[in-house]
This record gives sequence, structure tokens and C-alpha cells, in this order.
Amino acid sequence: MSIRKELINLLEDQKITAEKLNAILLYFGFIDSQLYTLEKIGEELGVTKQAVTAMISRKLISKQTLSLKIKINEFIGIVDSKNYWSINNLEEEMEIAMLINEDEFNITGIFLLIDKLGIKTNSKLCNINLDEQARNHDGSNRTEYIISKDFLETIKQKFNKALRLQGKCGIANLEYIKEYLGADYSLIKELLLKQPKLWTSGNLEDDTFYYLLENRESTIINYHKLVFKIIDRVNPEYLSELYHNAMFAGKKAEKRKEYTIPPKDVIQQYFESSKYFNNLNGMIIYTGDKKELSETNRLIVSFFNKTKTEVTFREIKDYLLESGISEDRINQMVTHSPIIYKNTSPGRKNYLYSLVSNNFPDHNNLELIDDFAEDTNELLQKISKNGTDKDTTTLRRLEHPALEKYLTKLYKNGLFSCCAICKKEFATTKEWIVAHKFKRKDCSDDIRTDVNIVMPLCIYGCDPLYEKGFIVINGNTGIVTTGERSNLSDYGNEYIDRIIGKKIDPIWMRGKSPTYFKEKFDEVNEKIKQSSK
Repeated sequence: MSIRKELINLLEDQKITAEKLNAILLYFGFIDSQLYTLEKIGEELGVTKQAVTAMISRKLISKQTLSLKIKINEFIGIVDSKNYWSINNLEEEMEIAMLINEDEFNITGIFLLIDKLGIKTNSKLCNINLDEQARNHDGSNRTEYIISKDFLETIKQKFNKALRLQGKCGIANLEYIKEYLGADYSLIKELLLKQPKLWTSGNLEDDTFYYLLENRESTIINYHKLVFKIIDRVNPEYLSELYHNAMFAGKKAEKRKEYTIPPKDVIQQYFESSKYFNNLNGMIIYTGDKKELSETNRLIVSFFNKTKTEVTFREIKDYLLESGISEDRINQMVTHSPIIYKNTSPGRKNYLYSLVSNNFPDHNNLELIDDFAEDTNELLQKISKNGTDKDTTTLRRLEHPALEKYLTKLYKNGLFSCCAICKKEFATTKEWIVAHKFKRKDCSDDIRTDVNIVMPLCIYGCDPLYEKGFIVINGNTGIVTTGERSNLSDYGNEYIDRIIGKKIDPIWMRGKSPTYFKEKFDEVNEKIKQSSK
């Protein structure tokens, strides 16, 4: 027999009225699993709050029956058998033990009943932040866990360490403190995933995920508040490199080894998917709060606004020393700053520095792209009049030189600098191929002479992988996804795993590109279906 039924038997033995019985059952959540306030019960029954208080007198349930005591003790015994319970798991266990009936109970209400009966328990009702919840009806109760008093302090310490981790490494990973968390790792992960304003990246199932609580302080959020006080938009790939370098310098200086800063691709994923950023033509705009610049940062901004160019470390240092900034402070501000871009190409002792607002590349200068596309299209239209293939001793692709010239113009004008798929930077035009988004042999002349049919793919793997259908691009999202991968070597699968999930830049989604990618996507998936039959 359930706790609810035992309580009803107890109250009926005291020959109370049906009205009083309903008031008590409503109060403890035994009608529809809701906890009703005294006022709400009064409204339901058409009586005053004071009248309801009189009905729910402790005297009514002070004379417990032995059978009710047994049920209550059985309930407490199950609760005390573990260090903690989630509400859902506890409800399942209580249903198995037949202590509760579906939709006719409330766990907080049962604990409230236990208190009314004067029975002591060793458990605390807690929310997802491990704050203790009052056993009341004020509407603020958000009980998610039942935790033993002895265990609560220990798990709080571990949970707080997980929360504070992002303050050290920007975007956190529980793997950094897995050994410290020990057997409580799963509970801490569960608590984290229930937090509001949580950003995650990676596989939540195999515990390789990164996380950031965007309503708490962290290194990376402090960077946003500073950087976007100076600029209003920036290329996410560029900014991820800037943040990564600043965090790496800070970690190295403080000699902290207990954690690893997040990879650049994880930082970029955060920029591109966080609710605090808007993406406009491939540029990100931060929508959160910004903070005022410190005196030193104002001096740095002023200095770079005057120079309008890259400078050496000595030039910045001399300027700041003259302004009264200490040498130690200068070293920290320049090498660890997210607002200063460090150009390492001249070599270790010759690094050049520039302000973030003076250095981000405009990868999506649409007007310039349109100009190049218009020039190229004029040439392509002339070619298409007589057909795009010419039979000499071999078949020539007449449109190819024009398309190659088009991509080369974009590259040399800084409108792209990396492989469209893996995002690896190019050092020369010899490192990329003019790749078709859909098979050229299946394209009409009109499509062959569309500048948007091509994209630059690296010669180190992406071009053959895409051409052979081992990877494809989702035409709706621009995200790289897996294709036909059967019988590949471990090396091939490892390479593909590294690029799956990357998102191509908006420049390669222009015009009819989504349709071209869809054609390729559908073709490969049809082959996969056929091979699986």
C-alpha cells in the first residue's frame, strides 16, 4: 500500500470531513502531484486561508498508525541508501517499492509530511546549483536532487571547482579534473548539463565535450568585453587565433599545468554558435555587455591609432614606459592581451604587433567579390556560347583558366586564405586546387560557367576526399559531413574525423552554391543506400 493510501486510512479513521481530507491531500501533493499554497487550497474549497490552516493541524496526523510509520521508514531507508538521488530516479525507485502511485504524489510534499510527523531525516532537497530548497509551498522550490547531509559539502566543493575551471582556461573540459572528481564525475557532468546559458561543443556521450557557462565570469568572456569595446565585428577564425595566443601566453607565464587551453577550432565553434554572437556575412558581432578600458589599454589603443601600422615590441614598450607604466606591467599587457595581434612570421626576435581593429582580415568584402565575379562572368559567357569543351588531341576545359584566375584574384586580395573545408592556411597558390562543388561532367554549360561552382581545396587531402565522396557538405548549413567511408584506412578515417563538423565560410555559399552542394550530397547518400542493400 502506498504512503498516500496509508495517510488516507489514518485520516478516515479520525472521521474527518471530506473537505478536510481534500485540504490535507492537496497540501502534501497527493491529489495531482502539485503543492498547493494555503491560499490556493482555500480558493479550491471556497474557504479562508485561516480555515485551511485549522484543517491541516498537526493534531490530525499526530496519531500515526504503525502501517504509516512502516511506509515512511521504508521511504527514508531507500533515500538514505545512496549519497544522492535525482528526483526522477527516486520516483522510479519509489514506484518499484509501491510507496507512491503515478501522478498522485510529490516528493517535496512527502518530505513535508515527514517534517509534520516530526520524523528526522538525513537528506537535503537541492536544486541544480546544490542550493538547499525549503520544504514549503511558496512556489520557489526547484528540487532536482535529494542529497545526504554528509555528502552535500563534498559534492559542492567538486561542483564549484568545475564551475570555476572556465575562469582559468576560458572554455573548460571536465577531463582536466576527472581524476579529482573520481566517482562523482557523472553527477558533476549531469549538474553542468542542466545549467542555464550553457554552451557545449563535442560529444556529450564520450565525455570529450567543452563547456562554457555564459552567465559566469571566465577568461574568454572578459576578452569579449574588452575586444568589442574597440571593434564592432570581426572574422571568427582570426579572433579565435588571437584569443588562443593570449590564453597560451597567460598560461605559460603563470606556469599552470593542471589544465589545457581550448584548441582554436573549439574557440571558433563557440563564436559561431553562441547566443551572444550574431553572424553577419561571416563576421561576428558580440551582443553582450562591454567594459571600460583600463588606463593602460587606452594608452595602447591611442598608440596604435597614431601609428596605423605594425610595430616592434620595443616601440610599444618605449611608449608605455614614457607614459609611466612599469616594465612588468607592459610585458604582461602586450604579450597576454586579446586586443593586440602578434605577427610571428618575421621570426622569434622580430615579432610585429598591431591592434586588433587594424588587423582583422575582411574575408567577406562582398562588393569586391562581386566585381571580380562580374569580370569573370563576362569572359565565361563568351566561352559558353561555343560550348565549354574543345576537342584537340585531348578534351580541354575552356572555362577552367577563367575560374582559376577568379579564385586567384580573391586569394591575392585577401578574400580567402585557407582551404574551404579543413581551414588550413595557404602559403602559396600552389597549395590549392580549383575544385567543383558538383561533378563537372554532370554540369550544364550554364553551371560550368557560374563562378560559384568552384571553391579552393587543399592538395593535402580535402580535394580528393571531396571529389571521391568521402566527405560532403550540407547545402543548408554549410557544415562538412561524412560521406562514403567504407574500406578506408585508419589514417584516412582519422583525417576525415578532424574536419567533420567544420563550417565553410559564407563566401563559398554564394549564389546557387547550396543547390550544388545538395546535388553532391544527395548523390553520395544515394550510393551509400545502394551499397547497404
